[in-house]
Amino acid sequence: MVQKATLFSSLIAQAPLGTYVVDGQLRVRQVNAHAWPVFASVQPVIGRELGEVMEILWGPEVGRRCVEIVRATLATGERYVSSAFTETRHDLGTVQAYEWEAQRVTLPDGEHGVVCYFHDTTRGMQAMAALRASEQRMRLATEATRVGIWEWNIATNQIRWDAEMFRIYGITPTPGGVVEYTDWSGAVVAEDLAVNEAVLRDTVERCGHSRRTFRIRRRDDGECRDIEAVETVRTSSQGHAEWVVGTNLDITERTRAEAEARRLTAELAESSRRKDEFLATLAHELRNPLAPLRTGLQLLRASSQRDEDFERVCSMMERQLGHMVHLVDDLLDVSRISRGKLELRKHRIGLAVAVTSAVETSRPLIEANRHELVMNLPAQPIDVEADMTRLVQSFANLLNNAAKFTPEGGRIQVSVEREGPLAVVSVRDSGIGIPPEALPEIFDLFTQVDRSARAIHERPGHRP
Repeated sequence: MVQKATLFSSLIAQAPLGTYVVDGQLRVRQVNAHAWPVFASVQPVIGRELGEVMEILWGPEVGRRCVEIVRATLATGERYVSSAFTETRHDLGTVQAYEWEAQRVTLPDGEHGVVCYFHDTTRGMQAMAALRASEQRMRLATEATRVGIWEWNIATNQIRWDAEMFRIYGITPTPGGVVEYTDWSGAVVAEDLAVNEAVLRDTVERCGHSRRTFRIRRRDDGECRDIEAVETVRTSSQGHAEWVVGTNLDITERTRAEAEARRLTAELAESSRRKDEFLATLAHELRNPLAPLRTGLQLLRASSQRDEDFERVCSMMERQLGHMVHLVDDLLDVSRISRGKLELRKHRIGLAVAVTSAVETSRPLIEANRHELVMNLPAQPIDVEADMTRLVQSFANLLNNAAKFTPEGGRIQVSVEREGPLAVVSVRDSGIGIPPEALPEIFDLFTQVDRSARAIHERPGHRP
């Protein structure tokens, strides 16, 4: 019980998002380090009723809605995932935005509780607000003629700028606003110049209009700015191009806000994906080592002497415990998860040892279904350079699937053999097998084949 409580507390503490736990009476039981700053104004928070905590943070109305959601999750077991949550903090007086969810769990004491995860999206909200404000500023600038206006007399080849054009390009205004073509072309970033000159030539030739964007380097400070340009050709009474009139608008702040908004959106999506994968992997992989540990403890309680069985069970428990610790270390290493990587710890190991360890993990499930287990191990050891834990995971998953989907009293055969330079491990069972159309997807994360589809294709299964 103590070990289970310690493991649960460690998992919550190492979760990659803000996380807190409430018990069956909706009292706050644990808050991890990512979540603690949010609760800084609520002291003490541990042991406090969630309703009181939420009211301090969000005020009576919003706080009551949050508590009702958690209470419904506790009662029904239905997972809650929030839509956009943007509210004014009651204690701080600032607007904050979060994505959050609530999920019912079984606490170490056997009581139902709720784990709440949240991610602060305030920066993303502010970036989107900045983007909208930038767009509004652009409209106001246009309305107030805060755009640079230029005109080009094609007949005389004379170009004039207004005061705003000089400001945009960081050039000291000239008498009458007359400029040289190089005042513009020399400011345009080299990679953008050829395309823009081609657009201008095409616009003049067809006596039309165009819109384009390009980058410049201002003459006074050398800063790179993003420019949106629009130009229209005016024609003579004979229909020939006579003038080109255009505008320039500095859209640097808008493009930067757009880029930041895209970056934050991608960051939030990736964070959410890694969080879901973290929780799913944790729930999936921590089940396997617990069954043999439980069985071993039962045998130890029934044994009063340290005989061979005692030593064998102790050795098995040590291996499985080491396996579980390795998994927990990997899953709770937030830095690796944030990089999307798990390290393979390769050593030279005996393949038969890995298979035997996997069988120990799966044996309670196999025996519970009264399956016959046949193991064919090689007479000569086969050594491989591999991560023992990963191999045991893979083999145990195959054995667990065989035990689950083979009718009671079936037969499971595990073979280890050498085929030329290769070592081959196969698991065969007398179960219903995998439909051919499902084979391309079976290695996708947590893919499950529909049981009704399995039933249609009843035949001996082969899981290599």
